[in-house]
Amino acid sequence: MIIETIIFHFDILIKLNDLYACMLKKSLVYIIGKGISAVLAIVFIPLYTKFLAPQEYGISTILLITIGFGSTIFTFGLNTGFMVMYYKFDKETSRKIFTLIHLLFLILLPISLIICPFYTTGKLFFGSDFTLTRFWLISLTILFYLYYNFYTAFLRVQQKPLLYVIFNISYTLVVGLLTLWFIVYMNLSYWSFLYSTFIGNFMFAIAGSVYYRGFFKKFSFREQADNIRRLFRICWPILPTQFANYLLNSGDKYILKLKRSSDEVGIYSISYKFGSLFESFLIGPFFESYNPVAYDTFANDI
Repeated sequence: MIIETIIFHFDILIKLNDLYACMLKKSLVYIIGKGISAVLAIVFIPLYTKFLAPQEYGISTILLITIGFGSTIFTFGLNTGFMVMYYKFDKETSRKIFTLIHLLFLILLPISLIICPFYTTGKLFFGSDFTLTRFWLISLTILFYLYYNFYTAFLRVQQKPLLYVIFNISYTLVVGLLTLWFIVYMNLSYWSFLYSTFIGNFMFAIAGSVYYRGFFKKFSFREQADNIRRLFRICWPILPTQFANYLLNSGDKYILKLKRSSDEVGIYSISYKFGSLFESFLIGPFFESYNPVAYDTFANDI
């Protein structure tokens, strides 16, 4: 009995050792990739601020966090829910749920149509030149980001850190260079960030859909009803947490804008980027490598 217990615990230690080695290896790739993306983002700051006043940079920050805020809400927690369920579904079911999630993201369009008559409220945050066209451009930017973000999450689920990192670095470079081009050569001021993010999200959403084209599968809502319910039982509790986290991390910039001015938002945002480097280098990469490995391990060996 004692010998069997020792052997059992020894096997567990071997499995844990292999698990930790796998996580550390993948974490290192994420850390390098995230580090490069973070450094690139900081390198672009003095180039932006050379041509933009603090007020303009502040409004651009409000634009970007609005897009991020919308993206957080309209994911409906599906990225995390799919990550949890992916290892429990068979390949056929996973592809059907994959396709379902793409359809669910389109709910953003009718919601945007309902709220578009109130677009003038955006003038309070984005300036008097905020138009209905720009409102729809923000909505489409959010929609394309939903798909881009889902594809990068799926790369993590499939434990493809190198491809994930290449995708992220390429995205940072493309959006950064486009923003600079719109600022310098098109003189579009803070709207440059909206146009470049729209183009970047669109490009990488298309790239992701091409890469994962084999995962699109016809399905029947009736046949998949039980799996859909299982997915949403995981998703709905996640959404309030994601909403609260984003509000805690970005809500202060809205308050600064309302209580003070866009200048303070711009200066604060630049400082915030430097302050969040630790999270970009260590905390984020660790969980991006830990979660998929943990879910996979739990699904295969409870």
